[in-house]
Amino acid sequence: MSGGEIDYWTPQDFFDGLEYRYGEFTLDVAASQENTKCLQFFDVESNGLARDWIGNVWCNPPYNKIGPWVAKAIEETKSGRIDHVVMLLPDGISTKWFLMAWENAARMEIVHGRLNFKGPNALDGGKASAPMGSIVFVFSAGRRLSQPEVRMIDRQGKIMTGRQTTLDGWVS
Repeated sequence: MSGGEIDYWTPQDFFDGLEYRYGEFTLDVAASQENTKCLQFFDVESNGLARDWIGNVWCNPPYNKIGPWVAKAIEETKSGRIDHVVMLLPDGISTKWFLMAWENAARMEIVHGRLNFKGPNALDGGKASAPMGSIVFVFSAGRRLSQPEVRMIDRQGKIMTGRQTTLDGWVS
């Protein structure tokens, strides 16, 4: 997530896990030169909200204004120019943007555990554990069910399988 005083960078191993499952991301729409995950990116000056998105899109938007980014992801998904928009967001189930995402996403992935973001505004040696859980919403061209597929992923972006049999852990 970037913008203003908020500049927390997506953990690379988490991003790599998502990229492995969704294919190489071609455009990072809410980035800076320092934190971009893709060769092509939009920063604050190039304003990803005002530009057309193409290809396989990654978005870790500024968390102080998520709604416009979710609306843009939905709009771009309908345009036919993109394959996926994969968005890393806080778990804000009581927000308006969450309902908008839920009603339009193909998939929602709940991250088990809290991510450790990096960046200049992170504490503790450049790392900052998120103060809340994270959710990944995936908007896919032409792939919308009556509700999104829901699954749990780990902090490396991998799908968790198995069933919970005890309060202290997962078993396969």
